[in-house]
Amino acid sequence: MTDHVCGDRGEERVTIPDRCGWMPMALGWWLLLAFAQAGASVAAGDVPDRPVVEGSAQAGSYLLTERHRQYLIQRGPLRLCVDPDWLPFEAINPAGVYIGIGADFMALLARRGGLQLELVPTRSWSESLTRIRDRDCDVLPLAMKTPSRSEYLDFTRPYLETPSVIATLGPQPFIRDLAEVADRPLGIMAGFSFVEIYRARYPGIHLVEVSSYEEGLTAVMEGELFGMLGNMASIAYSLQRMRNTELRISGRLIDDSRLSMASRNDEPVLNEILEILVATISAGDRQRVLNQWYAVRIDMDENGPILFPLVLVAGLLSILLIFWAYHLYLRNSMLRQSNARLLQQNRQDALTGTFNRLYFDERLQHAMALARRRRLKLAVAMLDLDHFKQFNDHHGHALGDQCLRQISGLMRDMFQRETETVARYGGEEFVILSEDGSPEQFARRLEAFRQALKDMPLQYEGEDIQLTVSIGLWVAVPSIGDRPADFMRQADDVLYEAKAAGRDCLRRREREESVSTGY
Repeated sequence: MTDHVCGDRGEERVTIPDRCGWMPMALGWWLLLAFAQAGASVAAGDVPDRPVVEGSAQAGSYLLTERHRQYLIQRGPLRLCVDPDWLPFEAINPAGVYIGIGADFMALLARRGGLQLELVPTRSWSESLTRIRDRDCDVLPLAMKTPSRSEYLDFTRPYLETPSVIATLGPQPFIRDLAEVADRPLGIMAGFSFVEIYRARYPGIHLVEVSSYEEGLTAVMEGELFGMLGNMASIAYSLQRMRNTELRISGRLIDDSRLSMASRNDEPVLNEILEILVATISAGDRQRVLNQWYAVRIDMDENGPILFPLVLVAGLLSILLIFWAYHLYLRNSMLRQSNARLLQQNRQDALTGTFNRLYFDERLQHAMALARRRRLKLAVAMLDLDHFKQFNDHHGHALGDQCLRQISGLMRDMFQRETETVARYGGEEFVILSEDGSPEQFARRLEAFRQALKDMPLQYEGEDIQLTVSIGLWVAVPSIGDRPADFMRQADDVLYEAKAAGRDCLRRREREESVSTGY
């Protein structure tokens, strides 16, 4: 074990003539690249060590309960596993010090919660995941929640979010969906959560796992990879370190990196403590930490006569480039908004605002592929409003449409987890997909929805109206031969049983088989 946990960053310094003074920070990346190309010298500062963070026994006492404080006293130092090479987010420097955005946040929470931290050195992110899965460490300061990780980790609310992008060589048409380039070799960090997410969403995607962003970006430069996938901050940081001007951000991907603190799930009290402390991170705290890692400091030097004209010309050109880039940005933004509206219209039912059948069928196919690999139970519920045709004939379609909107709103309110998808399947039929592998809990919530709909007050021209629903629930671990149509047919058969039993009820059927959840 090392006695060092958290460290400060070194600042990137750009040496410019004394007579230039401080250049406007608005020139940003364009100006930085212009300086480098004009011959300005760039040197990375040393990263100073910071000793192990130890909070006082009273620190954060107003945040934590007595039970939490006693747990920390008995528990001793919390062992951290981190990604050793993922700047600006986190890394272990050559002196064995934990540095980066995650290190600064951990130092902040250690002071507020009276935490003692101890770093467990690892050589890769994959090794860190293995170590915490084997209970050799307790906390991952920066991790994204996935179904496989949830088997051995608890997660706090996300406290850091960064856009996901793709970097390619030279100008490329804007990439709106990975499906457009899924057959091309794409680099991705080994062990990262998006390896699991993208393989589930894009079956057959050609992912090549790399050990660092620099390795992946170099492979793109040499033509071995078409593009490198990752978050905007890490790719921009790596391009700056590599002094690369040929690679471009060519696409903004759908999913962003939503980073939480993760802890071993056999100690739930630890997750409670981290959740309380993460909730104290304010917008100001977050901005102060990020500014330390995204800021560029410009110093002065005595070599003014040589570089001043070049820097001045580069600055003026940069301003023109910024205006031109902003004009393109506005046009691309309008185009992306139009495409997003079209995509939303293609995925959404116009009457109820829920997803439509086309999107649901696609989502079910992806969910079945993931559940088949993970051996997880998948649950599909088909819901049919009882005697709704007669209701429409008696009260009119205007009231019928109003009721469908109200019912779909209640459904979205009660089934809004990330692992659930609600869609109108046609007419008065709705479907709900649950991917969290907990069919018993899902069945209880379906029953609660059935009762809530029955009790929902509806009136029309002074007349009390009551609507009921029949529900068929099919649960199974998808097998190799299963197709989405097979799942829907099974759910429809169970729905028929509910109608035959007198309607206004839930019927469930499950295919029994052994499910492996271990490693």
